[in-house]
Amino acid sequence: MCSIRTTGTPAGEAPVVAPRWRVALAVFAVTFLVYTALAAWVGRTKSPTMAYYPALAETFAQGRLHLGNPDVIRDLTPYGGVWYLAFPPLPALFMLPEAWLQGAEGVNSVRYATAFGAAAAMFVFLLLDALSRRRWTMLSTADNLWLTGLFAFGSVALYASLAGTVWLTSQIAAVAFVAAAAWLAVDASSALLPGAALALAVLARANLALAWPFLLGLALQHRRGRAALRWAAASLAPLAFAVMLLLAYNQARFDDPFDFGYATMAVSPVLAEDFARYGQFDLRYMARNVRWMLFGLPVWNETCRSWTPSPWGTSLFLTMPALVFLARARPRGAWTIGAWTAIGLSLIPLLLYHNTGYYQFGYRFALDFLVPVVALLAGAAEERLARSFRSLIVVGLVVNFVGMAWFFEKWCAP
Repeated sequence: MCSIRTTGTPAGEAPVVAPRWRVALAVFAVTFLVYTALAAWVGRTKSPTMAYYPALAETFAQGRLHLGNPDVIRDLTPYGGVWYLAFPPLPALFMLPEAWLQGAEGVNSVRYATAFGAAAAMFVFLLLDALSRRRWTMLSTADNLWLTGLFAFGSVALYASLAGTVWLTSQIAAVAFVAAAAWLAVDASSALLPGAALALAVLARANLALAWPFLLGLALQHRRGRAALRWAAASLAPLAFAVMLLLAYNQARFDDPFDFGYATMAVSPVLAEDFARYGQFDLRYMARNVRWMLFGLPVWNETCRSWTPSPWGTSLFLTMPALVFLARARPRGAWTIGAWTAIGLSLIPLLLYHNTGYYQFGYRFALDFLVPVVALLAGAAEERLARSFRSLIVVGLVVNFVGMAWFFEKWCAP
């Protein structure tokens, strides 16, 4: 039987106390309320044009997998005279009951995105709290809340949780389940729960299977020998099931289990030329992706007579300046090795991808590896967050608020 471990002390470890559930629930409530208020402020009170998941949920309710012939086809995939949504379907499954009752028009994708974002923040806090309770990090609850704030309000998770578009909804839903999986890898007595949480993340964003080494590292931190092997095998079972579901979904849509629909997607005209010439993944894209991910700078906007973010991306070190403390996060123990491995593996497809994340603020694909990054920052902080660390978090909060205002055209419309 699967359960959350709240007592019991493995040999050589500090006592494991119960998670701080009241604080975690408060994190969810506050984050959700702030996101909801900000969504209203930027005018995101209903599903945007390219939400797509509400329409997909309605087609599921009607017993179909395709969207028919919609008016907007950007980032949809044609096959057999109709259009399909290539993105994995998990968010639509959450919307299915409401779509069945009210149709796609009655579903507000923004509300789901804000809920996913708030859940992600809650699970990030629970992960940081679990690391502290096991003494794998040395931070207090207050410090863990600072890092949770960094994730929720000082990273691209902020505007991703307000957008409601298909791309960002899939990403913020996926990161919520990655965070849940990482927390459960520390606190759950069985491997099935973290494996199932990661499987759900994969059903929202398939490449997040590459986060599994992080879960394994967390499990190996307090398991050895056959127990570790059993954990690894059991955690992979739900993941394998999710992959089989996606392959079956592909077969039902495109008559090919290995066709995810991306190769023939109607991509943005800005990306179409390279996409047609070199395909979805190519080494030629690496330099461009590295440039915008690490070195992207604001550009001069003649209309606003101001420097504004570039829609191609803005350096992670500008949008999350606290990342400089990752230099202190050396691999020490299984969980940090697992975190670095997951980050490295996640970067491989991202750096070879035809799209930098356009149209975006910051580097939105950082969501794929943001959970292990925040965990490593907790380890890098040692006994407490230094004043300089907290100051950089505050700077990041300001930068991301400004970036959010720019993205949603509240300041200097793009």
